Amino acid sequence: MLCSPRVKFNCLAVLLLAIFAAANLAQTASSDLAIAFRYDKNHVISHVAYMEDPVKISNPKPSKEPVTRDSNCGYQLPLTVERLRTFKPLDGKVPAIGQKFIVFLGGNATITATVEGYIEDWHGDPRVGISMIALVESRDQSRFEKTESGYFLISSQGKPALPASISDPFAGVEIKTRSVLNRFGTLGDLIERTAQAGRDIRLYRMSQGTLRPTSVADGCSD
Repeated sequence: MLCSPRVKFNCLAVLLLAIFAAANLAQTASSDLAIAFRYDKNHVISHVAYMEDPVKISNPKPSKEPVTRDSNCGYQLPLTVERLRTFKPLDGKVPAIGQKFIVFLGGNATITATVEGYIEDWHGDPRVGISMIALVESRDQSRFEKTESGYFLISSQGKPALPASISDPFAGVEIKTRSVLNRFGTLGDLIERTAQAGRDIRLYRMSQGTLRPTSVADGCSD
């Protein structure tokens, strides 16, 4: 960009704004903020991807039932790293074993958890959900156990970008129940809504003075 002496200040301002906008866009695009659930006394579970399972499952043997309700939509089956490698990626990204994540417990409280394994969420067809199981670090065990809610947020970033608001996916649908599952300060509130067709657990945040839905969600349809 070439600037003459007369317009040097304005030109510099435009350049700085462009750099800021690009940085902000990159931060938003790379955000991996998601919903996590308490799996047991020292693990969390979070959906990370959809993949195609090449093996037809006829007699599923579910793993143990997670502590928190609604943390899955189908049968949760044990999934080894070796078998995961045979799956065809469809949507999302599966983190590597050993990758660390920040778990947001509510308010401003956070802990650290490390990916330890995977679960296959089977619904009866080749398209399956993939969830990661992450182990809470020993120094954070006490705080995790004392946290009343079993609904959290999780991200590889300590300060994830604030998710943008979206149009209400339940617009025009009769809502049966609505409940606040957890609150996360500036990140927003985790709210569950149920309707005839299923349920929707979603992060809502304030935008222009109104609590609006975001794309950070986990839900099941009938």
